[in-house]
Amino acid sequence: MNRCAHAKSPEAYQAMVEEHTPDLEIAWRLLQCSPEDPDEQVAVRLLALKIATRLKSHERMIPIFDGIIERVNSGRVILQEAFAAFMAAPILGRWKAARRLGKYAISGGIKLEDLHKNAQQNPAILDMKVLYELAEEEIPGLTDEQISIAEIRWTEYLIKGLRIKVDSVECDDEKKRQEVQKNFQTKIQTWKVIQIPSQTKILRSGAVVQMLSFSVHPIPMSGPATDKRMLVRGYTDTTGGLRSEEISIQSDPDKNELWQGQYLCIQEDLPRVTLRINIEMTLEEQKPSAPDKKEPESKGCHDSKTQHTRAHTHARTL
Repeated sequence: MNRCAHAKSPEAYQAMVEEHTPDLEIAWRLLQCSPEDPDEQVAVRLLALKIATRLKSHERMIPIFDGIIERVNSGRVILQEAFAAFMAAPILGRWKAARRLGKYAISGGIKLEDLHKNAQQNPAILDMKVLYELAEEEIPGLTDEQISIAEIRWTEYLIKGLRIKVDSVECDDEKKRQEVQKNFQTKIQTWKVIQIPSQTKILRSGAVVQMLSFSVHPIPMSGPATDKRMLVRGYTDTTGGLRSEEISIQSDPDKNELWQGQYLCIQEDLPRVTLRINIEMTLEEQKPSAPDKKEPESKGCHDSKTQHTRAHTHARTL
């Protein structure tokens, strides 16, 4: 059975990947071959991209990704390849490609809502629907253009402190707005320290981050990141309608661990209520990724089917 199916948190998933890294390295080496059969070539590219992603190696991901983009440009790509590249594009900070590949996947019958539901059920999975929507918004400095390779990193941020303060409450129904504003301002009219579990983290995978929201019923959130800015978003259906949450923060230039910004909560009830909260987070980087060491490539393989089967055997633990 696929053990990662039980990894119900990003942290648990990362731990499983690290446990199986030696097997993944063996699988990667077995895939450094050039099969003659076109179908085998596709299968090798897809598995290699998957393994390179799990090995947190953008240096190995990029050549495979660029090769798929070339096939897209020439009209020789199949939907399965385009979809694999779509999943990898945000991690590599290729937001323009994410927009293009997302449209291609949707036109081919891929339902982004299904990807969102998968992320809701397993927070270890990035929410590709949210990431595609953020790519479409072309947010300046985040999803409007390609992110620098220097900012594609795998790391973790431990949330050591959290403070919030109500900024504003918006609602078309003035009576409802005043009611909500009075309720929240009574509790957090001034800065209030929020107690959170001791090991609450933000996980960064290349150019994206993921975390759970701070609400009473936390929802998985995903979004773009650089070394100075992060934006995560998530949404879920509730008995009161759709609830969406978004956190947009940037690091303080004088205090590297201090990140400041806004926490936006929208309840799509009737009437709709939008709550804007000022937020301060103290983040401690836990695992800066080591420089990626590119594996020497094999000069070929005499039996590509055997190599491909062996690679699957070593990779299937994940």
